Amino acid sequence: MTTKTLLTATALAGILTLAAQTTPAEAAKLEKCYGVAKAGENDCHHPAHSCAGLGTVDGDPAEYVMMPTGLCEKLVNGSLTAGEPAMKAEAAKAEDGRDHDHGHQHKTAE
Repeated sequence: MTTKTLLTATALAGILTLAAQTTPAEAAKLEKCYGVAKAGENDCHHPAHSCAGLGTVDGDPAEYVMMPTGLCEKLVNGSLTAGEPAMKAEAAKAEDGRDHDHGHQHKTAE
């Protein structure tokens, strides 16, 4: 594990701890942050399940955690909108052998 990964994981764990201890008034100052949850550390809902803690992929763009407003977009891969679930992206890659998430076109063999 690199130092950057360790620091990111530690910061995220701290944020999750704070988010879990919020009052209803503080909850209004929270937002859903997609793409940053560790596997098993997501908050509720995902296209494949509906319960917290059931995420199976680190950084799944369809999984979210609640965090203080304004923090999400400062994090690597943090997004205020849900992306395509990681399992669907992996299925598409496996189906045709190409990685659909790296932003360029592939030439097909003829």
